[in-house]
Amino acid sequence: MMMALPERVPYIHAVPNPSVEREQKRREVEEKRKLQRSKEQYQKKTAVQNNAMKKSVGRSIFFMAVLLAFVLFRSSMVYDLQNQYVGMQNQIRETEKLNEDLRSKIIKASSIKELAEKSKEMELQTVNREDYIEVDLSVNHFSDGVAVTEEKSLSEQILSLIPFEFAH
Repeated sequence: MMMALPERVPYIHAVPNPSVEREQKRREVEEKRKLQRSKEQYQKKTAVQNNAMKKSVGRSIFFMAVLLAFVLFRSSMVYDLQNQYVGMQNQIRETEKLNEDLRSKIIKASSIKELAEKSKEMELQTVNREDYIEVDLSVNHFSDGVAVTEEKSLSEQILSLIPFEFAH
């Protein structure tokens, strides 16, 4: 059941309650602020993530560049060493060829037949045992006749200065 209120007069043109309107505007402004804050936080969060990713990529690129430079440096060192090795091998081959040439010349020069021919060309004579002089090279024949004595070591000289019998 409905009861009509006698004291109320129906108005055709009703004015909205200003407190309700302010509350609604305040809610809308608050929602806009929350939305704006969440957008800003999202943007900050994505910016931080992007910066972190950029730093990570930058570090990776830097380390790869350092590694590449190191590999290139070591490769160039290996290449230089390999070139030195090849150069040394070539020098060894040349030296071996020269040694072979010298051996063949020595063999050729030391052949008895050629020695005999050369001695005939130079008119060399054979020497009898009476015609040559023997010299002992272990003895110094040019010295003044002073006998060389062996010097005592420092410890022997010090011990010789001590007058005790057991020291000698």
